[in-house]
Amino acid sequence: MSNLDVSPSRDDEPIVDPAERKNMLIRLGLWEDQPIPELDRMAGLVIKDAVDHLPALAAPREAPVALLCVINFIKDDHQYFAGWYATPGFADAVGVSTSGRHEERFMELKDGWCVITVGRSKALPLGDVYAWTRAASNGAIYKIGARAYLGAQLVDPTSSVIFGTVAIVSQTQTPWGTPGVELIKRHAHQIAHAICGPPGNSANAS
Repeated sequence: MSNLDVSPSRDDEPIVDPAERKNMLIRLGLWEDQPIPELDRMAGLVIKDAVDHLPALAAPREAPVALLCVINFIKDDHQYFAGWYATPGFADAVGVSTSGRHEERFMELKDGWCVITVGRSKALPLGDVYAWTRAASNGAIYKIGARAYLGAQLVDPTSSVIFGTVAIVSQTQTPWGTPGVELIKRHAHQIAHAICGPPGNSANAS
């Protein structure tokens, strides 16, 4: 299957046991819900790279680009965006901060697409989330105006445990294509190595 595969049969593939992922987050010092400035910085770099290099974002726009990047860790009963960067256009449209206040970084497990992404072996590019079968009940559409999603897994280079995601949310339809998938996978690899260190080492991003 290609990196663009988003077939329903792959929605919930159990790649990593939740207990194993939890143990990894605890080991990395990432289980506690708190913003991590270095991850915020990395999220900003993802947005800059996307705006500068993705053909899907290069077309003339009538409104400022509205993008959010999160570095997300799935907990027992919620998601927490330890890394956050929103463009002013995104923040203004839904009344959130560009830097992500602590209370803005929580999301229920049933909302968004990162819970699906963390259970896959491939990146998840959704150019139009309304085309996804679960769109009608997805709170991310209403809470943050999500219209397109692009996410990839954070994988520990030593154990191959998937312990989180990095994702871009757009407030407009965005045909990510292969360039988008390659970009988010590249950043996911870099972020995972920054958090965990090289193979054989576990570093703490905080």
